[in-house]
Amino acid sequence: MATFFIYICDYTMPVRYQPGNIVVRNCKVENAVRLVRYNFGGDAWQFAHPLADIHFEGIEASGICLPVALNGGKAEAGDLPLEFTMSDSTISFAKPQTEVFSLANVRTFSLTNVTVSGVSAPLARVWGSPPEMKLSGIHGVTSEITEGMGKFQCPWWK
Repeated sequence: MATFFIYICDYTMPVRYQPGNIVVRNCKVENAVRLVRYNFGGDAWQFAHPLADIHFEGIEASGICLPVALNGGKAEAGDLPLEFTMSDSTISFAKPQTEVFSLANVRTFSLTNVTVSGVSAPLARVWGSPPEMKLSGIHGVTSEITEGMGKFQCPWWK
C-alpha cells in the first residue's frame, strides 16, 4: 500500500462544506509507504479545498517507510492551515528516517501518548512558520523540531 490515508479534493466535484472533522480510530496499519500523505497544493488531486482538521486515535502502524507528510493550506492565500491530532498511537518505521513528521502550513500539531520506534531522528521537520505544538507522553523519540530547508517535498518513494 502506498499510503494509508491520502486526502483527495480536486476541482471536478463541487464541495458544499469545508472539509474536516475527520476521525480515524482504532486501525492497524502494516507496511504502508506512508501513514498519511496530505500535500495540499502540491499534488494534482489536492487543490480545491484544504482540509481543516483530522484526528488519529488508537492507531498501530508498523513497517512504515516514509515520514507522515502534512502540508496544509497557506493562510496567506486565504486557505485554512491544518489542525492535526494524534493520540494513543504507535508508529514503527521499517528503515531510518530524517524525521517522523514533515510539516508545512500546519496551525496546530498535537500528539498525546504517541510511541515511535525504528527512527533516531527529530520528531518533526517544519517548513515555514512552526505550528502551535501540544506534545504530551511522547516515547521513543525526542521532541526535537528542526527547520526544513528548500521546498517542502512529499515524494511517493525514496
